[in-house]
Amino acid sequence: MSNWVVENRLTGVVEYAYGADLPEHFDIYPLTDYNHVLQKPVDAEPQRLVTKLEYLRRFTATERITIRTASKTNAVLEDYLAMLDLAQDINLDDADTVGAVQMLEAAGLIAEGRATEILA
Repeated sequence: MSNWVVENRLTGVVEYAYGADLPEHFDIYPLTDYNHVLQKPVDAEPQRLVTKLEYLRRFTATERITIRTASKTNAVLEDYLAMLDLAQDINLDDADTVGAVQMLEAAGLIAEGRATEILA
């Protein structure tokens, strides 16, 4: 369902608001005198997107090398790096990103507390 406002065409004053899939014609708000304006949904939080390079630079060179080396014997880590290769941008608030960085910390591939720093 979408949100609509009914705006007086002459004054620009919003007279009414309603929710519906399509604009509805009301006898008291005829389309000849009122605009039924679709309201753009508001995102709860803007996404914090970084490029892959910006994301990888949040790790030290030693951490990146340790992670790549460990991925040669860890299928979960190998899958994470493969998914990272396919991504265009990294959303620092995405549940998969947060979980992956926390997994790296839990596995000892990055130091304790680094997950919070990397995702900041």
